[in-house]
Amino acid sequence: ARFPLAHLLHACTWLKACSDIVELTPRSMAQAVAPGALLERLPARLAEDPSLLIFAALCVPVRSTASSVILIGQKSLFTLTVPQSEMGAALASLDVLQSCVGVLA
Repeated sequence: ARFPLAHLLHACTWLKACSDIVELTPRSMAQAVAPGALLERLPARLAEDPSLLIFAALCVPVRSTASSVILIGQKSLFTLTVPQSEMGAALASLDVLQSCVGVLA
């Protein structure tokens, strides 16, 4: 059985939103989650601010993976709805729109 693309896009959007929420974790909460032994072995900057470790180890990989899957999913759904004769112009327009959104974000 194939995994429906819509479910994959919803899951990636949810993961990306969750990583944004985790990124906003207050420093005090991050220090409560990170064990003291782990903090002692980290560089000074990470030991002072464990939320940076959470951002680097969790948020960045999740966000980049989810973003890539979302972009690929958007293109594949887009190509299903566009007539074959207009595919080149339509994909070029989609690329321009995605670039504009990336600049605005």
